[in-house]
Amino acid sequence: YSEYLADGMNLALDDGLLSARASFEYGPAKDGFKAILRDGTMKIDSLKARHRESEKTLLSLASLSVDGASVDFQSGKKPARDPPTIEAREAPSWSIAARLVSMSDCRVEIGDRTCRGVAGWRRLEVAEPAFATSPFALSMRGMTLKGGGLDFVDLSFSPSATIALTHMDARIGAFSSNNPVLANVTATGIVDKASPLQIYGEMNPIYARGEERLRVLLQNVDIVRLSPYAEKYLGYRLAAGSIGLDSSWAIQGRSLNAQNRIVIDHLKLGGKTESKNAPNLPLRLAIALIKDGDEKIALDVPIRGTLDDPAFDLRASIVNAIFSPLAKVAASPFSALGAGLGDGGEELGFQEFLPGSSILEPKEIGKLDIILRGLLRRPELMLDIEGSADRAKDKGDLPLLASSRAKSVKDYLLRQESLE
Repeated sequence: YSEYLADGMNLALDDGLLSARASFEYGPAKDGFKAILRDGTMKIDSLKARHRESEKTLLSLASLSVDGASVDFQSGKKPARDPPTIEAREAPSWSIAARLVSMSDCRVEIGDRTCRGVAGWRRLEVAEPAFATSPFALSMRGMTLKGGGLDFVDLSFSPSATIALTHMDARIGAFSSNNPVLANVTATGIVDKASPLQIYGEMNPIYARGEERLRVLLQNVDIVRLSPYAEKYLGYRLAAGSIGLDSSWAIQGRSLNAQNRIVIDHLKLGGKTESKNAPNLPLRLAIALIKDGDEKIALDVPIRGTLDDPAFDLRASIVNAIFSPLAKVAASPFSALGAGLGDGGEELGFQEFLPGSSILEPKEIGKLDIILRGLLRRPELMLDIEGSADRAKDKGDLPLLASSRAKSVKDYLLRQESLE
């Protein structure tokens, strides 16, 4: 049967055994004819399919079985023995149902020039699937996945970005295309052999008008895996750190509203890259300021858009949402430093002196104390101190006065704590 797949799918079958059994009835019916199949069973063993041109195996399947299948076909026109004439008629209707469809030890490879993925599972079971036309309807009692996995490679980056999902177990409850009732969804898995993944919520994959809600929890993923994305969008390689995600997705029709809490722990940047997509901002400074006392970065990343909108780019939305707080911090570093300590804004970056004086004012010293606490909490920060003088208010040697004011600030900070 390999030749049937040649034209439309360009596939060739290298192996496989098919067994089938059913009772079948065909004959005239009211205003047409009928074809009915009952108590059908089908099993395919050791299936292997490859691409005809590349000779690459795209699908391997240990077993596919269908149990308790029934097919009912009703035509709106009797079979004609004479040459057919053009006339209006009702479209024929189909209904297909089964007690259980199961697949075991399956491996499927999909992809193109930009990405490649290999999906597989130990066992997939679909309980009581049913399909009908006139009108269209699709329903199933539930779906269970055991031992699922996905190896994904994003080839649009150099080096390519990879992610591996293993030990995936999932369960979707009953759902239907003509019923808005949502199915409960639960799933667990392991990302990159170490990081637990949880997914739960309510959804209906084939009823587009209801609101679907999913929550995704992901913990302690090695962030170096994402270095190819950082090299392009941040302009730096990633040297160390881990990332966690708490994401809540609400989909109404085709409108997406996602609230994402991203926590990055002990992030360390590597070397700088020459990327045209990287933002023009002092990234190391922004990261140092946005970290808390435990070396963690917490980002709230909202994403909104319409999935059918050609202008909506999920990847770009995520990147822009992450850049926004970093750009804000880089634009107002002293405000960010003060916010982390619960006090102060951009005024922390200035010291006011009496005209012609380089002696620190008591009312201004408090700002230096806040800066000092910030420097001690974030030892990777460096502070440049530059003195200034006002020609309208200050007299004498203005460059010397400016230098003396800068020295007063520096000496105060060094006297209070051990700074370098």
